[in-house]
Amino acid sequence: MNKYIIALTLSFLVCFISCNFKRKPVFNEHLIANISNASTDLPSHYSEIKFFCKSQDNKIILLDANEFRYIYSKEYSKLDYRSFLTKLLNQELAIDYNYDKYKFKIDDDVEKHYLSMGIEDFLNYYCKKTIEDRYSLKPNIVENQKNSIFYFLFINNYQTSFDDVGGFYIIKKIEI
Repeated sequence: MNKYIIALTLSFLVCFISCNFKRKPVFNEHLIANISNASTDLPSHYSEIKFFCKSQDNKIILLDANEFRYIYSKEYSKLDYRSFLTKLLNQELAIDYNYDKYKFKIDDDVEKHYLSMGIEDFLNYYCKKTIEDRYSLKPNIVENQKNSIFYFLFINNYQTSFDDVGGFYIIKKIEI
């Protein structure tokens, strides 16, 4: 009888612990395929999306799709381009890209919120729903916190753009 109680208790603990660990999100495969198959002769159709990736100096780099080919050709051409993009956008590759204007360190408070909340709660904590599938960033959030929020939303397949006319950020799920 004791063996059954111990086995049941261990099973419960394993289930409880595994359910409470955050699974690493996977970046949108369809978008990766579209970017990797896009023509190199023209500016990218995805240049309006801001992409985030890890840098070798433990910061996050904000890039646009037009910069991917340059980084790829500089150091990563031994991989096929789609594999490079998959690793890069799934945060499995830290690149050496010395353009400090677009680098930032993750804000500790934002990271704590992200790690302690589900993505929906995180989104609702920092954003407000504007229409059915769109959100806007709540006011009075400082720049480093904005970038950190956008990074965590990005790795969960949300894109952010700035509405010049309205003067606010628009956040929506990446749909391709």
